[in-house]
Amino acid sequence: MELYAVEIEPEVATWLRSLSDRDLGRVDTYVVMLAEHAE
Repeated sequence: MELYAVEIEPEVATWLRSLSDRDLGRVDTYVVMLAEHAE
């Protein structure tokens, strides 16, 4: 299954860079789940 591209705002990119590896992994998990269930 091909997933959707996710665009992020510069503020979000800054926030993502500030996260620990564990927290970034959590974000990634939820973004993938959202992309898998997008319509």
